[in-house]
Amino acid sequence: MPLRHLDVAAGSGQEYCMSTYLRFSLFFAAFYSAFGVVTPFLSVWFDYRGLTPSEIGSVFAVGMAAKVLCTLMAGQVADQITRKRDLISLTLLVVIMVMILLANAYSFWMILLLSALATALQSAVVTVTDAVALAAARTEGLSYSRVRLWGSASFLVLALVMGQVLEQTGPAPIIVITAGLVSLGLIASRGLIDPPMAARNTAPSLRDMVTGFAVLLRIRSLRRLYLTAALLQNSHLFYYAFSSLHWQQMGLSKNQIGWLWAEGVVFEIILFAIVPRFGILRRPVALLVVAGLAGAFRWAVLGTTSDFTVLVIVQVLHGLTFGAAHLGAMQLLSECTPPGLSARAQGLYAALPLGIGAGLAYTIVGPLYAAFGGAGYYAMVLFSALGVVFAVGLRGRAGQAPQ
Repeated sequence: MPLRHLDVAAGSGQEYCMSTYLRFSLFFAAFYSAFGVVTPFLSVWFDYRGLTPSEIGSVFAVGMAAKVLCTLMAGQVADQITRKRDLISLTLLVVIMVMILLANAYSFWMILLLSALATALQSAVVTVTDAVALAAARTEGLSYSRVRLWGSASFLVLALVMGQVLEQTGPAPIIVITAGLVSLGLIASRGLIDPPMAARNTAPSLRDMVTGFAVLLRIRSLRRLYLTAALLQNSHLFYYAFSSLHWQQMGLSKNQIGWLWAEGVVFEIILFAIVPRFGILRRPVALLVVAGLAGAFRWAVLGTTSDFTVLVIVQVLHGLTFGAAHLGAMQLLSECTPPGLSARAQGLYAALPLGIGAGLAYTIVGPLYAAFGGAGYYAMVLFSALGVVFAVGLRGRAGQAPQ
């Protein structure tokens, strides 16, 4: 199956596609701006509040566990309702309230609870939004990669700005700023367009819910894809949790740290922009293999040095280690999912590789950093290498209609 829904809009409905492109681009830009703050600097805020590396790892792990239940429920509900936009907006409103409470939390257990809840709810929004965007890609020719790149662009801008802001203010305002940016996502969500689907008059039974997930897990290519994605995406968790803290302790300024995060996202944006133009990059299995190979090299270098010049060079690979893995997984997920189950397939993707898998990985990275410091990156090399093995195993299955 060609990568048409990651391509430029084609043919029919051009006026509608332009409107859809603008609406989704604005939402992705607004929503992912908050991640430009918390992803590079949340561990710094935890350290500021007095959490140890092991406690920081525990907070991230519990967040991933909460994410499992929340994303599965969100996927199920989204497949049953026609007004998915309202679900997204309501969830973001709750995230804002949780963030306000988190900004005023000081005890470890309260920080753990509120951070986990915010993580789970934001993941639910990602699940539903990706399902809606991919539905528009299939039916209207929307280019998923080109709307998603605006999320990466806003991440880039905020990572750069926050590095400079925190040099002046310290870590204290991180959560308050994040709440404000989530508010922008809430406003932008009102412009999203719900995909066409028939209204359902009755709520599904628990048996129907379980059956829907069981149907997906019986698809062999999906099971292998979930495992591959778990290895490739979770190889980033040591980087996400401790790179800023490690670089700060190695003498890098917050401004330099912000630039390193931003640089990685620049090349992620470039990848999203050029994927539709190069045939080899439109093959999802090739994207996954390249992501794993690049990851193995990247983590080996980051485990070896904290020299700023070397870091600037190796951060180029983020476009491949994250961007290629994400686009490859989204394409295969769309190809292999039966009609009517797309949001649940996204829910399983968020719950299994990015939820349970990430939760297990986070229980490892905290003790790794506490024991070995930056050398903990070497364990991530193994994740990436295994991801390549399982990605190659997907060859021959990608694009086949589900049985």
